[in-house]
This record gives sequence, structure tokens and C-alpha cells, in this order.
Amino acid sequence: MLDFFAGSGTTAQAVMELNAEDGGNRKFILVQLDEPIDEAKSKVAYDFCKNTLKSQNPVISDITIERVKRAAAKIAKATKQDLLSAKELDLDFRLFTMVQKPELVSEENDNLRLITHADLSPQDKALNLALQDSKMLHKKLESIIKDKLYQCENSLYIVQMDKEVLDYIKNKTHDEIVYLNAFDDIDLQEYLNLESHLKTRLYVVFQ
Repeated sequence: MLDFFAGSGTTAQAVMELNAEDGGNRKFILVQLDEPIDEAKSKVAYDFCKNTLKSQNPVISDITIERVKRAAAKIAKATKQDLLSAKELDLDFRLFTMVQKPELVSEENDNLRLITHADLSPQDKALNLALQDSKMLHKKLESIIKDKLYQCENSLYIVQMDKEVLDYIKNKTHDEIVYLNAFDDIDLQEYLNLESHLKTRLYVVFQ
């Protein structure tokens, strides 16, 4: 179920409740812009986000996320007595945010400066590489070297390049495809060593 105007998250709640009722395995995708909540027009919602959710700048998606959390908790509590149903029922969800790509800007002294618009975790960076690799969002992303190297199926994603990562790729990989973000800070010699070893198995993407 795809809802491009998620609002308060009623679609997610309805899907989870129906799954709990008949044992279904329906999925939902909610899309909601970070639309600001106007305090003058929706004071109750604004105060709820500000005071209860501690949102600095209340937006509609704050309410969307909170409703999904509460609906899942309510259903989990209601099915707690039925251990089999509770075990089989999937009430988890993942949250993704769209951000601008990094930008290279030219300064007055002709130097280039990289501007990033988001503070991404290592796993977030690996997930972005996986998306460039056409992997689906539900695919498992495994940490191979903490905060440095991740794997999904037959692909590896380098988040932080160093000797440990290079040694792993040289000694423990065979035909895996390796992805690297061109905007990452990487030593030239380390990159050349990586390229020399992987050849056509190395994909450099701009993200």
C-alpha cells in the first residue's frame, strides 16, 4: 500500500491492524513532505509536537511517525497473549529522509569546496551506495568492518577506506562488486591500489 500523502499515518495503522486481524503480510510505504505545522491554524497539533515530541520545528511527518509507533505498540500489546501471532506479526518500520546531494563549489581562490547537506551515519552512507546498486530497501545490509565496510548480497560498499578495508578486499573477496563514493575523503595511493586489484569490479559513484 503506497500513500503519497501520509498525513497522520492512518494508512499504516489500518494495514497493521488488518494484518493482525487476519494474519496477512501486507506492506505499506508512507510519503510525507516535511510540511511545517501552522501554530495559528493547528495549535493542538503544534503544541503536541513541540511539548510531547520535543520537535524544535513541528512538521506533519512528526505526527506521522508517532502514530505509526503508537499503533504498533497498541497492536503488540493486544496480541501479547497470543504468542504465535505476536511472533509472526511484523510491526517494524524503517524511516528514510530525502536530502540534497553533496555539492562542489568553486571559491574565489579557485579552490573547490565540498558542501554536504546531511550528517549521515556510516550505515546511511552504505545504504545510499546500495541504492545506487539497485538494491531494494528491505534487503539486509551487513556490517563487515564496523563503520567502514558493508555488504548486501554480492556487493560491498566502502564507507571509509583504509588499510584494513583494502586488506580484506584483497584477501577475502572473489567476484564481489565494490562500490565507493567519489565524494569520500580517500588517499590517492589507497584508491590506486584498490583500483589495481579490483579493476572492472570497482564502481565509483557520485552521491
